[in-house]
Amino acid sequence: MKEKKRILYEETELDSSTGEVLKRKTSLQFPKEPAYVKLYFDCLGVVIQNDGLNESLNDMLLEVLKMGSYADEDQTVTLTSYQKKKICDKTGKSPRRLEQAITIWVKNGVLRRISRGTYRINPFIFGKGEWRDICNLRASFNFAEGSVIVEREYDVKSK
Repeated sequence: MKEKKRILYEETELDSSTGEVLKRKTSLQFPKEPAYVKLYFDCLGVVIQNDGLNESLNDMLLEVLKMGSYADEDQTVTLTSYQKKKICDKTGKSPRRLEQAITIWVKNGVLRRISRGTYRINPFIFGKGEWRDICNLRASFNFAEGSVIVEREYDVKSK
């Protein structure tokens, strides 16, 4: 069901002698933005050469991204057997193909395995949530030295 815009305030300026509408000013309230995943165009040079973003895997990747948490929650996705089955059902792909895709995504830095069945989504390619939270995921903090280092690329082996 698509929500409509709501008029918050409307002001009309009329010509007092003719009644003609000279100017109309309307303030609208838009419905809440639906859930989304952002793709950063400044990273497309890396993305284009990334085997993990193979077109044949995109439908499964989109389903995985939909299941991911927002950047303020570390932008992770946990793939249980039930969730994997849902992805396969929605995309018409086999469980074996999904497992192959996860391996490819991890190898190519699209996802980073952080524990069994749990992966961090690369914040340099995809962002889900507020920009300030995504920026925080893109930065490395060294509390011992009191410094903040902004990563320029996503290191598949670290973290």
